[in-house]
Amino acid sequence: MEIGKLNQFFIEMKEIVSESGAINVTTPGLRRYYIESNKEIIRQPILLCEQLSNLTKTWKKVLSYPLVQVLFRFNANSKLFLASYFYRFNVEDVSEGKIKTVLECLLRLFTILELVDMGYAADAAKRVRYDTDYLTIFNSAVDEYKGLLAKYQYPEEEIEDSVHFMICKFLMGRVEVFRQISINEGGPEEIPEMPADDIDNFTMAMIFANLPPQPDVAAYLKEINVNYDYDHLHMVTWFSAQMHHGRGNYSRTEHNYSAKTTYNRLLNPYSLMWIAAALGEDPEVVRKAAAEAEKVKSYASKCGAVRREIPFDRILDLAVAMFDELFSESEE
Repeated sequence: MEIGKLNQFFIEMKEIVSESGAINVTTPGLRRYYIESNKEIIRQPILLCEQLSNLTKTWKKVLSYPLVQVLFRFNANSKLFLASYFYRFNVEDVSEGKIKTVLECLLRLFTILELVDMGYAADAAKRVRYDTDYLTIFNSAVDEYKGLLAKYQYPEEEIEDSVHFMICKFLMGRVEVFRQISINEGGPEEIPEMPADDIDNFTMAMIFANLPPQPDVAAYLKEINVNYDYDHLHMVTWFSAQMHHGRGNYSRTEHNYSAKTTYNRLLNPYSLMWIAAALGEDPEVVRKAAAEAEKVKSYASKCGAVRREIPFDRILDLAVAMFDELFSESEE
């Protein structure tokens, strides 16, 4: 591997991300990166060489994986996206199984990008290289994909079915990616068993990922300022990400598998309302929770108001019922 290309991958891998978790999508030049922005790196030359050596060995190892070869043949720019994930691994920990879910997600993403009018260098696409959050680019790509199918006069019902299938597969892949990150960090190989009054975050995220289209729910949520599509993707990500250590302002020392803890700590009243509505809560109950939240000012108080109307015990009942509805049908 050329030394210039190796350093480019190294810069990508080092996640141009501040300690707070803010993302800067501008990639600096090689000289500027080392001499102006990150002088502390070249003050530790042995460590730098070790990191570059680890990255070289990692690339050499993954290039033999069939799925990596397919991805690179499909679009060579995927190398830059994949490089940003390698900082999570030591070379001895890399295996085809551990990075399979990331590779599958990237392959799906690049398939969509090839179909629609969006380049990998677009601002939304660049953010994927520095974050595990695909929300911006995925929303944009889905809109482009819908427009493409409509252009060729696909029936509206077929368009919605196709898009829904794509979203489900994509979101399930995201949940699996976060689960694998947790395992790579030393988390348990098996999902911990939860007490009777709780459910694990993996299962909750999978329920959200497999939700059927809910246009009626989306319509009434819009009346109370809840964006169904945004919170759908957001909550899949939020509950999934609890399973690993996170980053920046959202870092945690322990893996959190408790959906009860996640729900009770969530400081977004609109997301709390989406969770209840998406799981099948009575619309009037959700509207009442929204009205109670409007009576107070701070987000913490608003969240408290929503949780008083819709406590986690109720969410658990709804989630169990939704799980049975979704997955008993799939087993049949």
